[in-house]
Amino acid sequence: MGCVDKQAEPEPEPRPKPEPAAARSGGASPGIVAPYLFGPDDLAAPRLDAGVHRTLDDYYRWRDRNPDRVAEHVNACTRELERVADRHRHRHHRHLVRAPQALAPERWSTRLSARRRADERERLTHEVNYFAVYNLGEVPSPEVMARIVDGTHVRLPSARRIVADIDERHGVHGVARSLVRHLPELDRVPEVDRLTERLNRLHHALPEDVVAAGAMGKVVRTLAGVLAIGAYDTLDADQPVRVAHLTRLLTAGYAYGAAYAIVDDSFHDVPHDRLPPPDRERYHRLLTHALATGEDVDTAALPDHPLAEELCGLYDLMRTHYPFDRHRNLYRAAQAMYLAQDRDAARTADDVRAQGIRVLYPDIFIKAGMSRIVANILGRRELPDGFYTRALLLKFLSQFSDDLRDVEQDTAAGRLTPFTAPPEVTDSDPLYDLFAYRAYVAAEVFQADPGVCDALEHFGAGKFAEHFAADPARAARLLRRYDVTTEIARFLRTATGLRASAVRALETTDTRLRLRSEQILSRRDPAAVDVRTFTADRLGHINHIVHSANQPGGTGQPAGTGQPTGTGQPAGTREPIDTSQPAGTSQPAETSPHDLDAIRAYALGGHAKRLRPVLTLMLAEGLRVPTRAIEPLLAASELFHTASLLLDDLPAQDNATTRRGRPTAHRVFDEGSVQLAAVSMISSGFGQLARLHEHFPPVRVVEVVAYAGSTLGPERLCRGQNLDLHLARRADDRPVTGTDILEMYRLKSSTSIEAALVPLMMLLGRPDREISLVERYARHAGIVFQIRDDVLDLTAADDLLGKDTGHDTGKVNAVRAYGRAEAERLMHHHLTEAVGACADLRFDTRLLEAMAHHFATRRR
Repeated sequence: MGCVDKQAEPEPEPRPKPEPAAARSGGASPGIVAPYLFGPDDLAAPRLDAGVHRTLDDYYRWRDRNPDRVAEHVNACTRELERVADRHRHRHHRHLVRAPQALAPERWSTRLSARRRADERERLTHEVNYFAVYNLGEVPSPEVMARIVDGTHVRLPSARRIVADIDERHGVHGVARSLVRHLPELDRVPEVDRLTERLNRLHHALPEDVVAAGAMGKVVRTLAGVLAIGAYDTLDADQPVRVAHLTRLLTAGYAYGAAYAIVDDSFHDVPHDRLPPPDRERYHRLLTHALATGEDVDTAALPDHPLAEELCGLYDLMRTHYPFDRHRNLYRAAQAMYLAQDRDAARTADDVRAQGIRVLYPDIFIKAGMSRIVANILGRRELPDGFYTRALLLKFLSQFSDDLRDVEQDTAAGRLTPFTAPPEVTDSDPLYDLFAYRAYVAAEVFQADPGVCDALEHFGAGKFAEHFAADPARAARLLRRYDVTTEIARFLRTATGLRASAVRALETTDTRLRLRSEQILSRRDPAAVDVRTFTADRLGHINHIVHSANQPGGTGQPAGTGQPTGTGQPAGTREPIDTSQPAGTSQPAETSPHDLDAIRAYALGGHAKRLRPVLTLMLAEGLRVPTRAIEPLLAASELFHTASLLLDDLPAQDNATTRRGRPTAHRVFDEGSVQLAAVSMISSGFGQLARLHEHFPPVRVVEVVAYAGSTLGPERLCRGQNLDLHLARRADDRPVTGTDILEMYRLKSSTSIEAALVPLMMLLGRPDREISLVERYARHAGIVFQIRDDVLDLTAADDLLGKDTGHDTGKVNAVRAYGRAEAERLMHHHLTEAVGACADLRFDTRLLEAMAHHFATRRR
């Protein structure tokens, strides 16, 4: 039997679920009579894969043979929703009615208080049972339940109380303090302060859209879940044991939640233009090798991004607290989860069309189940018999609920799940599977245990019932898309009719904690963000602006909607040349070597850092200038810079072979045409500057055009490049001095940075004193940037820098003139001067200061 409500009224005869021909054609493997019994030795392929496929085959067999038991489970879920709805209607009525005349007011109050206590006890019983079943894979004994619910022993902290105590004014600090306040064992533990520091660092390193989508809430929920598992596991432990265990879990829980936010939300789910393929491959090699071997990470191979550094730090933290040789199963589970995530993220709609929706299920099963296994390996001192089977099978069903609730977000982001699969694929019905698999787990794994049935039917069904109550149109869309049974249709109708108070009662405490943390931590101070994250967050929009401005006759206004697309490309415009073209190849297919438009698109493509537009945006952030007003300035800045690179790379000048991770333009296109393309980009840049009159006084725009003409021309930038060539080819025997080199840096690198900043100051009519300080910042920051470039030229690999290294072997630079130690001392002197210039400015310069520091420490 499945989960049966003994007091329920008889239901109408259910309509069996139709069996699609595609689903039946695969069939179940013969001879399978039960789900696979997973153990600690089954966490790695191929045993894991074989066990998952066997279990899914057994589920398909059970599902197709037991439509009545599936219908019975759906009806039980519906009845539970109806009971919750009735209970909250009556509770609302009690608050409205006056006390009966036969009862004194104090007795009526006492009766209401007794009812509230009974309601609270019932809610807590449901919650503890739900927590134990879903998180631990077990049903709590009556003794444990009584001790927790009655508070006669150690009471687990309530997330409702935690949520109520969060001081949102203190952001990350307020969330972290509220989380540990209800665990007395963690009072005055220094790890709490370190936890706050780590959460704050992560908050300012994650991509902006990932933070806005609630990633920090997931981190907090994961941390709270691991702590709750640890608190449950040590109910009977002595105080020193509890303190030591929970203290370790502060670090482990954060590391787990942060790793998930970094790898799944920030690496796997981001658009491909946000994470260049070479970096994506580096992350993949790093993760798979580290989790398989426990060896040190080659930090020199890490992408230069705060998330790469944080991920490496998390790995070191885990190896310290959970040594690889003693906790091999932890790393196997983490590796299996990552590989399943990676395969899942790489799968396409065409794969589903070719292989069916079921092709998604094994990796969903693995990544979801392993997430629960990792949490328990961290949170529990010893795992009970049968845990691996229960944990793997249970988490799959909650992942179905999550995918259903996230269908709108996943559709918008282009993520492939069973509920966003192409509608023409009908080998399996994910909506039916959502209910059928729950019935299967209750019957086949837990033998219809009443505690499991309660967890599945109360909070389990309630978690996705909230989704329909919030928007009845969601249920209507499902009814149109899927051939639902009578029982599922009734469940959907009941869910859409729930009152708000009933919906809140069905919110689990971990959900409340996640939502409240998301609400508080989905916002952050843009000026406090790590500058590498600030850059990456804006790269797509900058590319959109630049490519729009580069269209033939382009004005910077994109065709179509006028908004950046998910790939950073302007809608309705021609795509730029493939940015992943490997070194040593010829010009793109079907492109003439003399095509100026193709040369310009190629030059502006590749993995460009867009440093100059980013600096302009950083200054604009400090001055509170909207991006829209300065888009022509951003486009002009990049056009001028890319034009200079085309010319610098030519055989007559630097004769470079690689730029932005690809062959230099003159190695792909006709050299004379490349020169003309550079000239045309300079012309287009001035055309962009002229458009600034739409937002700024024309007289100031004229001043900016004049400034650009003199600064980028013979007085500064071109003079600097000429000096660079002269110093490298000096015919006489006079030695090149450090003064010569620094002057060349000032004319080239410093001028380039100044040209990204001063025009905005001029457009705003800022005082001459402030403009002088910005010029001072640019002068010193440019020298910092260039000396660090000289160091990297000697130490970094070509594939990390995206340009030639060692190419300047015969040329003079600061490191060769002064020696590395003295050159770095000089770099830090100029860094101090650049930061000092920011300190004298009377607006927010935190981003500019941080960028100067980044110039001195960057790895690419």
